[in-house]
Amino acid sequence: MSENKNGTALKGAVVLRLGDILQDSDGILSLVKLNLLFIITCLPFIPFLPVLTAGPSIKALLHCTNRLVKTGYLPDVKNTYMEAYKAEKKESVRAGAAVVIVSLVFTLGLYFYLVMAGNNIIYAPFASVSLLVIVFAWSITAHFFPALTDNDQLSYREKVNNAMVSAYETLPKTLIAVVISLIFIAGQILFLPASLPLVFTLGFSVPALCCAFAHTEPEFI
Repeated sequence: MSENKNGTALKGAVVLRLGDILQDSDGILSLVKLNLLFIITCLPFIPFLPVLTAGPSIKALLHCTNRLVKTGYLPDVKNTYMEAYKAEKKESVRAGAAVVIVSLVFTLGLYFYLVMAGNNIIYAPFASVSLLVIVFAWSITAHFFPALTDNDQLSYREKVNNAMVSAYETLPKTLIAVVISLIFIAGQILFLPASLPLVFTLGFSVPALCCAFAHTEPEFI
């Protein structure tokens, strides 16, 4: 629970912070800038390249949205993003490659098993397992990548373990954030090319903002 200047307890800090961001033109503009920076650095539309570029881009995007959730503003979007993008780049490339490969393989598996389940219900459990793996991978991602920009001496494995513990401790809001993110991204894919304006403006930054709420507590002064 947070408090305002008068010491009055504020309930629903997440809703209040989200309102601050979405009602403020600077907040929306920051999300649009972050979305464009993510697309430029990740180049998600070029086959196979995101295997190498996704990690640093996801890390930088989550770092910035975490700060946006925590403080309500992001004064220097480009420099903040690029500093986070360059930090621990080797580790983030490795983690990003794992996330992209797992997401791609199990998304294709989910699609395949859903199609097959239309003819034979025995495939339905396999579709459920594929979806659970995707949700699990994204849940760890939401907590792991921001840790790569922390100035600590933890090893790669320790950060992964901490991310798993953090995801477990915040399980309800982590699941909500991940499910909303997946639905948001899936909707954009299903409605292509009509959804392209959304893809290029808020298509990636909004899911990252959702994940930031799972990882970061808003601070009010």
